[in-house]
Formats: sequence, C-alpha cells, structure tokens
Amino acid sequence: MKSKKQRQSVEMPGRCIECSKPAEHGLSRCPDCTRKHQEHQVDRSMNRQRETHPHDFIRVLGNEPCVRTVRMHIVEQLGCFSEAFGPAERLSLKNSNLLFWNFAPAGSNNGAFSLSCRIPNGAKTHGRLVVEVHLAGGPSAKRFTTWTLDRVGAVNNGDESPAFLGAERFAITPAAAV
Repeated sequence: MKSKKQRQSVEMPGRCIECSKPAEHGLSRCPDCTRKHQEHQVDRSMNRQRETHPHDFIRVLGNEPCVRTVRMHIVEQLGCFSEAFGPAERLSLKNSNLLFWNFAPAGSNNGAFSLSCRIPNGAKTHGRLVVEVHLAGGPSAKRFTTWTLDRVGAVNNGDESPAFLGAERFAITPAAAV
C-alpha cells in the first residue's frame, strides 16, 4: 500500500511531495519545502561533525604503546601532534626512539589506542621534523581516527588553540629506579 505522499507524487505530477503546492519544473518540492529540507540536512551534517568531542578520549601515561594493529598512517610535522596532544612519551630502542601517545575512551577501561612514530638515534626532535605517525589499537578505531584527525586538523587550521606550545622539545620518560 502506498503512503499518502507517494500517492500524491504519483497522482499529482508537478506538485510538492510534502505540501501539495506547485513545485518548480523538474523538482519534487516547492521552494519553501526545499529550503526546509536543506536546513534539515545541514543540521544533520553538523550533528555528525559533533560526534567526536574533545573529551571523548583521555591520555594514558605509563603504559606501553599499541603497535601491532596499525589502522592508519599520518605523515605530518611532529609539532602538530605535540601541540594537539602534549609531549610524547619516549621509549628507547636499539637504533631509534619510539615517541608515542596512549589514549583510552573516556569513562571506559576497554580499548587502548596509540599514536606512535620512530625517530632514528641522533635525530633532533624539533617541531618541523616530519614523521610518519601510526595510529594503532582497539577493535573499533574509527571513532578514535576521526577524533585524532579532527583534533590535529583543528589545531593546524587555528580552529582550536593548541593545548601545548613547544611540547615537541620535551618527552616523558620513565623515572630511573632508586
């Protein structure tokens, strides 16, 4: 059985499918309903953009980074990540240093996500250093990926203030055992 709107559009060609007013040639809605529909679409897209919030994920210090399940690679200056997420934790490896940031979903102990990059020994870590950052972690990394790209992009474009200026010169390392 066809709905009333479907019957109207079939029975009255050239009429709006929502209010039955005359529609513009070749369109299914009158100008008023077209405007309302477009405003509704904009509202829906703005709500989709707000799906990730700056406080959706929290920084976790002291844990080893997730490096096994890499979901995405981002090539960007180290300063962009340091300004967006704070100073990286540093793990010394044989031929390089691993800089990383660990995160967990706010209000949940499930799922850890990491951003990590390797820097060769002897390389100076400055803000303009271009690094390949690996996004790795949990089973549903799509929301974390979106949050990461939104945060780095917003800081890069000046839409959000950087939380940490000059943080690329510093690294968090474990304290030596006493």
